[in-house]
Amino acid sequence: MKHLFVYILVFYTCLGNLNSHHPDSAQEANKPYPTIFISVYEDSYDGYNIKLLIENFKYSPDKLANAFTENEGYAIIYINDIPIGRTYSDWIHIPSRFFNQELNILKVSIKNLSHQDLIVDHEIISKEIIVENYINEIE
Repeated sequence: MKHLFVYILVFYTCLGNLNSHHPDSAQEANKPYPTIFISVYEDSYDGYNIKLLIENFKYSPDKLANAFTENEGYAIIYINDIPIGRTYSDWIHIPSRFFNQELNILKVSIKNLSHQDLIVDHEIISKEIIVENYINEIE
């Protein structure tokens, strides 16, 4: 019985900490609101080079986990709703293995220093584009 109590205590402790580092919450962005533009360039060796232009937003990797400040943080890159990683600059390379469908959805959203989504009027600030995967068939 004592072990059961310990297991239950550990279980609830873990449940409470699941989202403690990256809480599922949002913060209203400050005006002027950030806007996201995405350009995709096929890499001659592998995959794609992605150029992000995020206006009214500042990358701040040196300040992460600080309290919310005006439109600062990082961008998250998703391919087909799978988070690929974060970026702290305008350029990111994504290998072709992530583009495994004929039409792939590349999405970028931004988060603040406390890992919260930035929103405007209850909508997450994000941008999606379609990246077509050209599969060369050998006959």
